[in-house]
Amino acid sequence: MYSNILIVNTDKPVCCLNILEKENLWKVRHVNINKAKEVINSKYIDLICLELNTNKDSTWQFLIEIRNKRLKTKILSIIPNNRLLKEKVLSYGSDDYLCKPYQCGDLILRCKKLTNQIPIKYKSLYKSEFLKYNPKFNIVSYEDHYLPLTPKQITLIKILLENKYLNKKEISKYFSTKFEYLYSEEYISVLIYRTRKKIQMCTGMNLIRNNYGLGYYIL
Repeated sequence: MYSNILIVNTDKPVCCLNILEKENLWKVRHVNINKAKEVINSKYIDLICLELNTNKDSTWQFLIEIRNKRLKTKILSIIPNNRLLKEKVLSYGSDDYLCKPYQCGDLILRCKKLTNQIPIKYKSLYKSEFLKYNPKFNIVSYEDHYLPLTPKQITLIKILLENKYLNKKEISKYFSTKFEYLYSEEYISVLIYRTRKKIQMCTGMNLIRNNYGLGYYIL
């Protein structure tokens, strides 16, 4: 399954579109920053390549809005070799940056890394006190025993482990954009109930808790 890359520019036509399209590794689309918000709200985007040349308030507001959605979209900022811009794109949520002019190979490698297309050589786990999620095998375990969860239940545990708290609205938004289907808050309530019940049957503990006013979390 191809990852979705959205190229966003704020100043002038981008030069990275043809480079990424030639690799035939991703579904690549190019829009300006005003159109980008509409696209992101309608489709899950794995990686945003944000190309900018100057310090603009609209850029920082755009990055804030992306991060406030709590989506696991990665952001690569393509910028001039300017220290102020480097610091600002990182402080506003970019996962990496690439300075212009750049080598085509450097852009491709960074995109591969951010879309998980370079095999990692270290053990990667998301865990709480009792549960572990292994992204390599997409499984959740308790005391090294695999839990028989459905794919949607595994996704729920994964995002709860990645975030301190998530409310039903935020979970619904994540599922709807990730799977490109509208999941209501009522569906999320049922999903949480069934996941909690199954985990409790396997572990003897209620490990999905709700801190009212903040959201759900994993014990």
